[in-house]
Amino acid sequence: MPAAYSLDLRERVTGTVEDGVSRRRAAAVFKVSISAVIRWVKRVPETGSCAPLPSGGHHKSKDVEAHKDWLLSVITAEPDLTLEEIQGRLMATHDLPKSQSCLWRFLARHDPTFKKTAHAAKQDRPDVKRAREIWGENQHTLIRSVSSSWTKPASARTSAAFAGAARVASG
Repeated sequence: MPAAYSLDLRERVTGTVEDGVSRRRAAAVFKVSISAVIRWVKRVPETGSCAPLPSGGHHKSKDVEAHKDWLLSVITAEPDLTLEEIQGRLMATHDLPKSQSCLWRFLARHDPTFKKTAHAAKQDRPDVKRAREIWGENQHTLIRSVSSSWTKPASARTSAAFAGAARVASG
C-alpha cells in the first residue's frame, strides 16, 4: 500500500479550496485525485484536521471483543473445542458470523491456556494398571533379546554400491 500524502500537501490543497478554488481545479493544480481532495476538504470540519488516518497495525474485531467474557467462559468449560465449533456456537448464540482466522487472533490475544495433569485419571483404573505392568515386563524382555541378537556393527558395508567396492564388468 502506498504511503499517505504529506500533511503539507493536504493543507495546501484544502487551503486553496477554502480560498474559493473548485475541488476539481485544486486536484488538477496539485496533481492529486479529485476524490482525495473531496475527502480532505470534508474531513476538516468533521475532525478539525486533514491529517491522514492511522494506517496498518493490528485491528481488533470489536464484535468479538464485545463477547469476550462469553467466549472465554465457553472455551474454559470445553477446552477441546475446535475453531469451527467455536465459530458455530458464536453464530448460533449471538448471530455473529466471524471467520476462523478472526477467532484465532482473538485466542492469540487473550491466550487461554490450560494445564494438563501430570497424572492421567485413567491410570488408576485396575485394568489399565495391569495392562501397563504387562507392557513394562514385555519391554524388558524385548530389549534383552534385541541387544543380544545384534552382532553386525552399524558401520559394516552391506552392498557393493559403497565406495571402495570392486566394480563388476558387464559383458
